[in-house]
Amino acid sequence: MEKRVDDVKMILLEAWCPFEDFGSNVYDNEGHMVLHGYRDDTWTVAIDKEAGRIIDWPVGMKANVYFKVRDECALKFLGKDSEAIAIYEGYVPDFLSPLEDGFGDYINLDINEHGLIKGWNKDDVTAFLEQLPDKAFQMK
Repeated sequence: MEKRVDDVKMILLEAWCPFEDFGSNVYDNEGHMVLHGYRDDTWTVAIDKEAGRIIDWPVGMKANVYFKVRDECALKFLGKDSEAIAIYEGYVPDFLSPLEDGFGDYINLDINEHGLIKGWNKDDVTAFLEQLPDKAFQMK
């Protein structure tokens, strides 16, 4: 089976992160979580693989996200028509902590006002996909 690594256009991230200190610019003035995609102790966002941009990110919102992921991180790697190409559940991949080591447990992202992730490297995503076992890839 062909891995279709080059067909991946988007990453759907789902990480269970019970409430704790998540970083800066993710709370309102009363201390309520306002981070885009965070609900019921889970952060769910879609990331454009090429640009390193969080899709539907609120324009003008900046965030330094620092999550300790509980149990495991779930990722779906999607193609141009949002079809699943690969699925991964396990430790947090290094590409979700591009500026420093996340030790497989932390998501650490510096996100600008346009939803762009500082230090994003699409080649790191490709390298991660290439090392996944064949069973992670969906049949076409």
